[in-house]
Amino acid sequence: MFSMRKMNPFLSLFLASCFFFISHSQTTSNTSSQHHCLPNQSHTLLQLRQEFVQKRLLYSDYWRYDYYNGSYPKMKSWKADSDCCSWDGVTCDPENGHVVGLNLTNSWLNGRLNSNSTLFSLRHLHKLNLALNNFSSSTIPSQFGHLARLTHLNLSHSFLSGQIPSEISWLSNLVSLDLSYNYFKYFVGGPDDFKDLNLRRIDLEALVQNMTYLRELHLDEMNISSSLPQSLANLSSLTSLSLSWGSLLGEFPSNTFVLPKIQAIDLTYNEDLAGFLPKFRSGYHQKYFKTWNAMLMVHGKINSKPEYMADHSGYYEDSITVMNKGLEMELVKILTIFIAIDLSNNRFCGEIPNTMGNLKELIVLNLSSNSFTGPIPSSFGNLIELQSLDLSQNKFLGEIPQQLISLTFLAYLNLSQNQLIGPIPQGGQFWTFQSSSFEGNLELCGSPLLMKCENNETPTSTLSYESSFGEGFNWKAVVIGYACGLVIGLLIGHVVISRRAHWFMKTFRVKLHR
Repeated sequence: MFSMRKMNPFLSLFLASCFFFISHSQTTSNTSSQHHCLPNQSHTLLQLRQEFVQKRLLYSDYWRYDYYNGSYPKMKSWKADSDCCSWDGVTCDPENGHVVGLNLTNSWLNGRLNSNSTLFSLRHLHKLNLALNNFSSSTIPSQFGHLARLTHLNLSHSFLSGQIPSEISWLSNLVSLDLSYNYFKYFVGGPDDFKDLNLRRIDLEALVQNMTYLRELHLDEMNISSSLPQSLANLSSLTSLSLSWGSLLGEFPSNTFVLPKIQAIDLTYNEDLAGFLPKFRSGYHQKYFKTWNAMLMVHGKINSKPEYMADHSGYYEDSITVMNKGLEMELVKILTIFIAIDLSNNRFCGEIPNTMGNLKELIVLNLSSNSFTGPIPSSFGNLIELQSLDLSQNKFLGEIPQQLISLTFLAYLNLSQNQLIGPIPQGGQFWTFQSSSFEGNLELCGSPLLMKCENNETPTSTLSYESSFGEGFNWKAVVIGYACGLVIGLLIGHVVISRRAHWFMKTFRVKLHR
């Protein structure tokens, strides 16, 4: 027993030494597993930095947007004597030290993007973002097709022009592709010339057929000048589709509406693009809008598990431009809750299916400047998250559904220039809209229009009326009540103090000084 106690200090020292050795070994192992940037990768990046001039452009150099607001030259922090994995905009694989991510968006890059650029030596890249730079009217090099591991590619807003190379369609692992907004005014000592990107129909077909994992496809403001392939409906993972100002032709393939995860669609200003929202026959109601599972849920409600549009931060990586509340809004980062359909300024026709009212997650719906006809579906009253509704400049018939009064978040409404008739619903958000929301419908009547309805037939929602009445009159009543109560209280107090001073002092233990 004594010998065991005597051995305890030695045993403790031995165990402590073992613990220290094991901990040191694990720390060394973890440190060695987190590789630093490989020498060839660092050299490649430093060469890439030499290919461009880093200069912030003035607002006057842009004819639409001040892209460079809040930007800075990321490459200036790249130093040869430091680990390139710590450089601004660079992400490395911790297992082997290869550069797998390069985010140089808004980095003041000026100069041509050449086919022999050292960029294309980074064959392990997964994510590449070169948006919001000035590549001086360069064409997109075909060498992009050799970056086979790419999952995200963003070349938007970067002054690129010419034909998009067919090699882009080789990037079969892409989940996000954004080549949008490379339409710009270009001049070199002569008259202004507008440049843009061109996408041939054959290359568009190859792109859609090969990139089966796509979640975001943005090809805005490029010259497509063809119809869309039917194979677009095969992109079953697609969450965001933006093809505005693309000079699209023919009829929009209706089977595209089958896409089950779609959250944002923008087809604006394709004035030669026709199409319709399918009118469902009996037994087919599950086929189109009811398959848009991402829009059928409401955030925060039980059993609602909507799929988000992008990375783990909860923000969508690319940008999309939609008409929201009457204004063109470019959203560079979109919260995943944002759900939008924008089909404005096209040639869509036919009636709006009643099943569209099942898209309860919808926040922006813009069907303006088309040839839609028939009644406005009463099911729109189920779009409980809707904030902006624009149905202007169509051929809608009949009365405005009373159910729209229940849209408590509706901040913008435009039903102008249709063939609507009858009284304008009164109550709820409808009391906040101006006459411009309803003008051009010659047989509409009631507030806010000057034309009065006959026989006082203006409909009013009892519930909404009471709610609005409470918001207006009751507040005034409360203020008046408080004021009156204060005056009466002061008068009573004065009478009590002046006529029964002794009782007041005894009750409240207060001395009055005269």
